[in-house]
Amino acid sequence: MMMASEMTWMRSASIQVRVISLAVAISLLAGITAPVFSQEEIFTKWEEIGLLRARGEYKQAVSSLRKILIDYPDDGRIQRRAWNLLVHTMYKMNNEEEALATARQALELYPDLSVNPAILPEWMNETYSELRSSMYGALTVTGPEGAELFLDSDSLGTAPFSIDYLRTGNYSLTAEKNGYHARIDTIRIDPSETLTFGMTLERKKDKKWWLYRVGPVVVAGIIAIIGFTSGSGDDPVVEDPLPDPPDPPAN
Repeated sequence: MMMASEMTWMRSASIQVRVISLAVAISLLAGITAPVFSQEEIFTKWEEIGLLRARGEYKQAVSSLRKILIDYPDDGRIQRRAWNLLVHTMYKMNNEEEALATARQALELYPDLSVNPAILPEWMNETYSELRSSMYGALTVTGPEGAELFLDSDSLGTAPFSIDYLRTGNYSLTAEKNGYHARIDTIRIDPSETLTFGMTLERKKDKKWWLYRVGPVVVAGIIAIIGFTSGSGDDPVVEDPLPDPPDPPAN
């Protein structure tokens, strides 16, 4: 017959299992519904901004677009759309100087930024292209193959390596490879130009390399010294005999 304490423990365990199951279900449901809610939220914001622009309420539209850029920093698609609408709205406000400054700011974050001509005017792509040409160049590092590359202090990857959009200016390019001395070069990226740069590394010498060069010289020197000092030990020195005395004079 089951004791009361055992029945109490079983009821407690059953309750804990149900609580855990409910918590898991809530977590799963939250994970499924949260992204849907977020998408609906941003869709509503796009509609509101569209209505503001249609009514000519550009300042309010600009304010809403800037808030979207702050609220969704990690969503590239939302960011790109907001930047495009922000630039276009400023042009609609006849504020060309600020529109160009905003376009530059957008291209610093997204160098390949473009608009869909079915939604926004094609001339915006031409403006982006002109600005991009003045802001960026390209870099191709052909070698040494397999070397780790660093631009200033940022890791690029291994050679060969290419960058399509690199801000103009001077950079420190470093190449490192096991068994070789690191090399640092200063490079310059010019607007709308592609710099193709090749590097060669000097192999590190083995620590015993000097033995192979100095060794034969040392051995030859030792042999010469031994030859020069031979006969200076305990063996008697053999001297040349004195010449015979001259013959007596003839009578």
